[in-house]
Amino acid sequence: MGAAKLLGEIFTCKLSFGDHVDFVLTVCSQRVYLLKLLRSLGLPIPQLHTVFVALILSRITCTLTAWGGQLIRQLRNAWMLVLTHMRLATV
Repeated sequence: MGAAKLLGEIFTCKLSFGDHVDFVLTVCSQRVYLLKLLRSLGLPIPQLHTVFVALILSRITCTLTAWGGQLIRQLRNAWMLVLTHMRLATV
C-alpha cells in the first residue's frame, strides 16, 4: 500500500485517514510519556496542562474535522489520551 506525507498529513492510495490517525496517536502517546517525565520532575499542574494543550490536544484537534465520523475506533483512542492526561493532572 502506497502512502505519501504531504504538509504533515499522510495520504494513502485509497485516500483514507486511518494511517494518518494511527501516526498522530503514536506521536501523542510519546508526548504523554513526556508529560509523565515532566510530572516526575516536579512541573506544576498548570504548566503540565499548558504542555498538554500545546503538544497533544492541538495535534488531535488540528485534523479532527477532516477525519470524519468513520474513524470511531481511532477517535476513541484519541479521547483515551485526553483522559490519561486528566488522570495524570489529578494524581
